[in-house]
Amino acid sequence: MKINLIKTACALIVLIGATVAVSSCKKEEQPQTQYDATFYLGLRQENESCIYKGNQQLYKLEQDSWVYGLAAMPDGSIYACGSVASEPALWKDGKRIELNIGSGGYSSLYSMTVRGNDWLCCGSIFDTEGMYSVILKNGELVYKSDTGIRFECMDCSDSGECYVVASKGQDISLLQIEPSSWKLVSSQIIVTESENNVWETSIHAGSSDIAVGISETDAQKWESKARCWLNGTLIDIEERSSIRDLTFFAGYVVLGGSHELILQHSPEEIEFRNSAIQWVNGAPQDFSYGCTGNSELRLLRNWNNLFLFQCVDHDGGIQICNNGALLLSIPLTQDTDVTSWDIVVKVI
Repeated sequence: MKINLIKTACALIVLIGATVAVSSCKKEEQPQTQYDATFYLGLRQENESCIYKGNQQLYKLEQDSWVYGLAAMPDGSIYACGSVASEPALWKDGKRIELNIGSGGYSSLYSMTVRGNDWLCCGSIFDTEGMYSVILKNGELVYKSDTGIRFECMDCSDSGECYVVASKGQDISLLQIEPSSWKLVSSQIIVTESENNVWETSIHAGSSDIAVGISETDAQKWESKARCWLNGTLIDIEERSSIRDLTFFAGYVVLGGSHELILQHSPEEIEFRNSAIQWVNGAPQDFSYGCTGNSELRLLRNWNNLFLFQCVDHDGGIQICNNGALLLSIPLTQDTDVTSWDIVVKVI
């Protein structure tokens, strides 16, 4: 369904589509099960990463590792991408795959996505040539950027076109790359960074719409501002908030992240806390129900426009929801970050 932007005084995202019931992650709102879903999660625990299948640890990876992308393939293989000690890394079923690309400090691979029997990921490489970025298909190099360009994240549209969010200097751009020839089709600047501020981005490509989530953090105050670029229009979402992921569902743009709370316990005691939020149609919804301490809606997934899945990370563990209803709770006592996921769904 085509997503439309309606300009209003408060610049909310308004989209045409079927009504979708979304709410905080509550057990009692769980709908009758009509499918089987298997969740694969990339987790960072202390100084190493691991891959979970549901609430069970499947693979434990190396020390100083990060997993930024997962791909559950039709043949049952589980691929992952990320870094080890600031070097780019790929894994298949928990074992490292040899990479034939340059590498150096501060290099990594990101944003793994599946197209049929193929998987893709992008990354940024620092080596003797300088800094440049790459796209890998099934582990093989298919695209290499000019120097000075850093790929942040990528996604593929329903038609198979590849879109990448890239940064160069102060500019953040959206690149379109044709996947049969692996040639750059277009490049457009979507936002220019404020000097000394820190930016984080996420992307989702639909059948005819592209959305980029943008979190701009003041490097001095460490206060964030959530924004969304949608089909050429940059929209302010909320002050003191961050976007971690986004998707389209039933005609809406759905954003996930957190709101920064300042709790004044006394004149001398101030507490800073994050609370998980989902934005639908520009309106925030509390997703911190049942969470312990700080919480954040880290990951979103639209499965064939039938199911909307959410993954909430909090100090007490992880919650996985469908349309706001709690499906799976994973209690974790040690400090843990969920960094990536993939989902295999079978409709009953």
